[in-house]
Amino acid sequence: MPVATPEIYAEMLDKAKRESFAYPAINVSSSQTLNAALAGFAEAGSDGIIQVSTGGADYFSGPTIKNMVSGSLGFAAFAQEVAKKYPVNVALHTDHCPKDKLDGFVRPLIAASLERVKGGGLPYFQSHMWDGSAVPLDENLVIAQELLAADDTDLHLEDDVRR
Repeated sequence: MPVATPEIYAEMLDKAKRESFAYPAINVSSSQTLNAALAGFAEAGSDGIIQVSTGGADYFSGPTIKNMVSGSLGFAAFAQEVAKKYPVNVALHTDHCPKDKLDGFVRPLIAASLERVKGGGLPYFQSHMWDGSAVPLDENLVIAQELLAADDTDLHLEDDVRR
């Protein structure tokens, strides 16, 4: 099956909520770990979430490039192609993006997805995690609102709020 469309991802989340379970989410940093995650989901007969962190995205771009956006887009393109061969749905997610990495990771990926959607395509990622745990709650919520306002597709943000 292909990577989940926004509609399929919404159905996945609705099903998980309705049936009180969570999908497995696996961080990957290479084609090998991505293939292992896909194989694991297929073997278990489970849909799931494949996520890339800032470090994983950096690694995907190669040791001389070290660019989180290029690595993330390369990861997404590869995942979209190979996931077609598996009998499960997977969603792509960016994981734990702190404030100091927003401008070099999540914001450019949101912009890239918006451009892709304007051209008739699907977003690169089904969800992004803004990790605001290191900033005051008020600032955390302002940044979350800015990220949501920047995106007019189905964007799921997870705020990490700590007191």
